[in-house]
Amino acid sequence: MTHHSTSVNMNKALSRERKGFTLVEMVVVLAIAIALMAIMLPALKGLRGDKYSLSATTQLIADFNNARLEAINGGSPVYVVFMPKLTLKNFEGMSDAEKTYFQKNKLANQQLGGQLVSYAFFAEYALGDNLGQPSRRWVSDWKFLPEGVYLPSEMLSQLNQANVNSPEPLLRVPHLGNDAQVNFNWHLPYIGFDARGRLLGVKPATPDSMGWVVRLVEGGVLPPEKRADGTYLLTPSDEPLNMAKVQKSILINYLTGRPNTMGTTTVPPAMKAVTVKVIIFSNRAWKGGGEGMAKVISDWAGINNAQYNANWGAFYWNNNDRWELRQGARAPVVISGITASLANKLLAELQKTDPSVDLLIE
Repeated sequence: MTHHSTSVNMNKALSRERKGFTLVEMVVVLAIAIALMAIMLPALKGLRGDKYSLSATTQLIADFNNARLEAINGGSPVYVVFMPKLTLKNFEGMSDAEKTYFQKNKLANQQLGGQLVSYAFFAEYALGDNLGQPSRRWVSDWKFLPEGVYLPSEMLSQLNQANVNSPEPLLRVPHLGNDAQVNFNWHLPYIGFDARGRLLGVKPATPDSMGWVVRLVEGGVLPPEKRADGTYLLTPSDEPLNMAKVQKSILINYLTGRPNTMGTTTVPPAMKAVTVKVIIFSNRAWKGGGEGMAKVISDWAGINNAQYNANWGAFYWNNNDRWELRQGARAPVVISGITASLANKLLAELQKTDPSVDLLIE
């Protein structure tokens, strides 16, 4: 009898095992899986963002080259025009005709959703135009960057100001499509190429400035709200500001117009405490005459109560008027004790002296 009872108990145990997991066990497994996903998702997001920013960099470099070749082959300038982040002031200053254009014209309304993520080629003269009678036409459709990448509004504002300060006449596009019957009262930021492939619309800040820097940042821009009929409202897009982002930079050479990638950095959250290192600069007078980049950084640090390393220049040497790190040296911390938001303002200030400068903010 004892043997029979033991056999029955073993059969019951085996029967329970064949039934699989209990509800409690399944809940525990799901909790562990959710916890692991929460840990892994940020990393996966970063990988996805880097993939998209690489794709966007490749696309934009190819299109800069295409615009440059069109200018050379056509014998007249071609401009890469960007759709910036519009402000409430922009909309308030629009004429009734401009407001109607954005509300009723399908292409123009679509470009409200293209703020910070779209661009197109524009030419004042096209083949067949008579001298003094420019056709002023778009020579490409509007192109969009891959999802998850955008052109930062601060950079486009700097480009806009550079266009205004350029020695060439300011380019004003009359509309966003060749079928439009409206004339804008404002201009869009652009980078132009002349018939020899050189840059137009931006000028070197110093005689040895290498070129203009275009930055692409990881992040999703939230477009304006839509009406019931699916058209966008006349409002700005929302730019992501409070998250760490991957940033890729493209340097367009002033003399040749050729674009090249400069590498990848990370943009920290706006209020994160960071350090700043200078990794690229080309101002040959940066410490000569007291008005170079070193003085700009020193003065800026004093105004903003930042910690400044006055000895940072000792890590660099002059190689044919280009300042490079000494062999075996690492880029020193130049500024500390500031937030990422302030560091980006420092970058904007330095680019007034040397547009090719790049900082490592970490």
